[in-house]
Amino acid sequence: MADCMMDKISGEIPGIPGDPRRDPYFTAYISLSITPTSKEQILKNFQQAEEVLGSKQAVREARVSFGGFAIDCIEILGLEVAEQQDKLEGV
Repeated sequence: MADCMMDKISGEIPGIPGDPRRDPYFTAYISLSITPTSKEQILKNFQQAEEVLGSKQAVREARVSFGGFAIDCIEILGLEVAEQQDKLEGV
């Protein structure tokens, strides 16, 4: 699941794989996915993401994208598991 999510995020952020300038973007996406424990943490995560992504709108879009990526990856993993089960059952 983590590899799938990283691949999906990687397709959305600027630069090429391996470029260290991409690290803040990964951090921003990940911070938006973590359930904060306080209002202050929520604000801090959003402010940090906004600094990296450039606007409140970009932060909103990143959150929506992250949710979509999770759904896509769950579906992909489910299909892979089903294929493996079919192979084991000889279907």
